Amino acid sequence: MDKQIKIRSQRGPRLIFRAGLVMLIIIAGLSFWSAAKYMHSSDLRKHTDQVITEIRGLRVSAENSESSMRGYLLTSQKEFANSYELSKKDMAANVANLKELTSDNQKQINRLQKVSRIIEDKTTFMDGVISLHNLGKKAEVEELVRDGQGRMLMASLQNLFNQLEDEERGLLTIRSNRADRDFHRTSIIVVVSILVAFGLLFIANHFLETEIKLRSEMEIKLQAAMKEANEASHLKSSFLANMSHEIRTPLNGIIGMAKLLEQTSLDHSQSDYVETIKTSSTSLLSLVNDILDLSKIESGKFQLENTNFELASLLKSAISIVDYSAIQKGLQITTHIGPNVPEFYVGDPLRLRQVLLNLLNNAIKFSDQGIVALKVTANPGKNADCVDLLFEIIDQGVGFDPEIKTKLFKSFSQGDDSTSRRYGGSGLGLAISKQIVELMNGSIDAESIKGVGSRFYFTVNLKLAKYDNTMTKTSLSQMTFRDLHGYVLIAEDNRVNQKVVVEMVKLLGCRTKVVENGEQALEALRREDFNLVLMDGQMPLMDGYEATRQIRAGKAGVHNRLIPILATTANAIKGDIERCLDAGMNDYISKPISYSDLALKIEKWLNQGKNVVDEEALQRTIQLGKKIGRPLLKELVDLFAQDSLPAISKMRTYLSDRNFEGLSSVAHSLKSSAANLGALRLNELADRIERTKNEASQEQMLLLINSLEKELRLVLEELAQRSESSACEKSTERPSEKPMDSSSL
Repeated sequence: MDKQIKIRSQRGPRLIFRAGLVMLIIIAGLSFWSAAKYMHSSDLRKHTDQVITEIRGLRVSAENSESSMRGYLLTSQKEFANSYELSKKDMAANVANLKELTSDNQKQINRLQKVSRIIEDKTTFMDGVISLHNLGKKAEVEELVRDGQGRMLMASLQNLFNQLEDEERGLLTIRSNRADRDFHRTSIIVVVSILVAFGLLFIANHFLETEIKLRSEMEIKLQAAMKEANEASHLKSSFLANMSHEIRTPLNGIIGMAKLLEQTSLDHSQSDYVETIKTSSTSLLSLVNDILDLSKIESGKFQLENTNFELASLLKSAISIVDYSAIQKGLQITTHIGPNVPEFYVGDPLRLRQVLLNLLNNAIKFSDQGIVALKVTANPGKNADCVDLLFEIIDQGVGFDPEIKTKLFKSFSQGDDSTSRRYGGSGLGLAISKQIVELMNGSIDAESIKGVGSRFYFTVNLKLAKYDNTMTKTSLSQMTFRDLHGYVLIAEDNRVNQKVVVEMVKLLGCRTKVVENGEQALEALRREDFNLVLMDGQMPLMDGYEATRQIRAGKAGVHNRLIPILATTANAIKGDIERCLDAGMNDYISKPISYSDLALKIEKWLNQGKNVVDEEALQRTIQLGKKIGRPLLKELVDLFAQDSLPAISKMRTYLSDRNFEGLSSVAHSLKSSAANLGALRLNELADRIERTKNEASQEQMLLLINSLEKELRLVLEELAQRSESSACEKSTERPSEKPMDSSSL
């Protein structure tokens, strides 16, 4: 019985609710029909108002034409003649508009035809009077005016204007009454509909009110909590973005000065002090980087690169970094790479090394004896060109209990309080490692026995790469760079950073000049001849981005439009590479500045100089053209010019359609062509677009395409000049050349 009552109590609200929905549908249909009628009536009324406005405009134009004519007859001033001509044009426009507006009213059409004829007669009359006046026939003018023909025509026009306006006023009255009736009917339908629907829904709502109220309160609380969380996250991201520059700038000074101090003559104690400074500042930088990486991950700005790398070199690099710490604790690091592990891959070697370093550092930190083993094995991937790599880091350290495992990969979390007190650390390394591994389509886990040791392992899915000569150039960062013989302009507002960069550049054998903002950089470039500019992004008065744009526009002299500009910025979140490239900078050096990185970049761009194309590549093409007896460079440049600019348009279209595969294909083709012609920066920009097709945001990709287009126009301009000069040289040489035998081709 209770069950039947419950069913009935549920059936009643449902039936009422459904009836209310049906009623709402009917009411909506009636309301729509009535509203449509009202809108139609309103449109007709607006149309009539527009016709009346045009009639009055025509009346005014006619009166103006007559008054302007009379003014001209009395004063002979040109202003009245111009006003008369303008009034004639206005009358023609008014008549045309009225014919279009009243095309559905035959009475008005007939009247307008009469109006047109009278206006034509009156215009002919007034033109004749003015012509006589211009000929100096004053008596004839006075006779025509006294004749009264003009007044008769004007009176006829006024009468027709009145008829036109009266007709429209009558229509306006009818249409206004109809619109009022439609509005009244619509209002009644809406009011009645609302009352009926409200009554039905109120009855149904009565049965559900309690549950809805509870859900509403819960939703409000959830929204408030979400809003608070979003605000907190936004404030945190903003704080980290701003503080990244402020923290990394003094760190750049500390690390840079320690590096410079290390190059001087020091006794044993001083060397130990310097080593302590380097270790502490590097640890602090590592902590700052971890916090910023976590912020990027949480805000969705963390991106992976795609580049070719050799696994053995990556492992060797990671072990060389932690080897000193292991030796200090009496630990031995061993490496085992499975026999079926391929050599070369496409991925992000820096982020992969970051994960390995986090796990190796943890293994060393929590071990006091024994061996730390690094093992790598491979399994076939889902696709033929991919492989799943398994990395294992096994130690004989303190280990941990099974319940601790759930905390390991959470941010700011460590095994327990005693671990934190004894070993230190921020608890971010494993959390960041987990995020990086998952971005690489992998997973990470750990197993351990307390007092025996631990095994941390992770898998990543990597694409296989073929052998490339560029992969062998891994030892450049270990080279010593001396005697580059360049004059470098350093634009930097921070005094500590000024000193660090100046001393580093001097170690390379270059002369330097320091300025504190973009305006001073422009002035210095106008006064002196520099080989390269190191440009800070954030400076007072004029920042580095605006200064670069003005240099590229020739504001620092035409000869400096192509001077190499390297960005130096500590903004780890907002100051991305794309913004620097879009401003026209050639390359990017992140603070704290690495000496080897600075040396590599300065040597590269000093050798490139103010050229947009590589001289050696051009000479090879020119010499080949001479051998085959054709202007090969000009042919290649012409083909490149025909294909390259349409390629930019294709890239923009693909980006708009989010067709990143097509975008990457066009970038690859352009990269190859640029490499053949020695356009180094163009090649690098196209390569970056190809590599970041899936990682870069649409805004970042647009900045890269903009940078590519700017560089392309410079390259085309330079190549056009070089190909023409090459063709001229060829034409001057041709008479003295021997005819080529076809067999020599």
